[in-house]
Amino acid sequence: MDSNLFDNFDETGGGDGGQAPWALRAPYRPHGRFDLMLVPRSEEWEDDREALAALERIEREPWVAAMERDGGKVWLRLVDGWIEQRGSALEQRDDAAGDYGDLAGGERFALNFWDANSTKALHIGHLRNLSLGNALGAALTQAGGEVERRSIICDVGRSMGEAMAGVVKSGRHTQPGSRGDHATTMDDLKLP
Repeated sequence: MDSNLFDNFDETGGGDGGQAPWALRAPYRPHGRFDLMLVPRSEEWEDDREALAALERIEREPWVAAMERDGGKVWLRLVDGWIEQRGSALEQRDDAAGDYGDLAGGERFALNFWDANSTKALHIGHLRNLSLGNALGAALTQAGGEVERRSIICDVGRSMGEAMAGVVKSGRHTQPGSRGDHATTMDDLKLP
């Protein structure tokens, strides 16, 4: 298999021209026995003939060493030889010249990380997310990918608090038949 693992998976696990019934994901935490997890796109996948047929096709792929169902989760173990072959190909590249520009060439990536809430204190986890997000973005850029980095500062907490205080101050929330969240003038929303 010369193509990207995820592209190959989409071709193998795809349905009849529609959306594939499975998505391939890295596990949230490293798993001792498996490398990847399959996420169903349908809650009733165990009764879906197309989803089950796709699982059978995926399991027959030469790069799959094992597949295990664990409740609603499906885990995959990649063939060790495939991993060694891909790793060896990367090691053979000219490190001095930084010859990695074709790994993600022509691919587009949107990275969303950090998302700090400005109404709360920042902590070391925010620094970790910034570091990892920027490192991943730099690696994808070096590999030839077009990367858009998004780091949103979430400040809705203060705005929502001010809006709720305005509704309470107006007293309209206690009036029978009134929708207290509908202000009639901007003065209704002003704080004391």
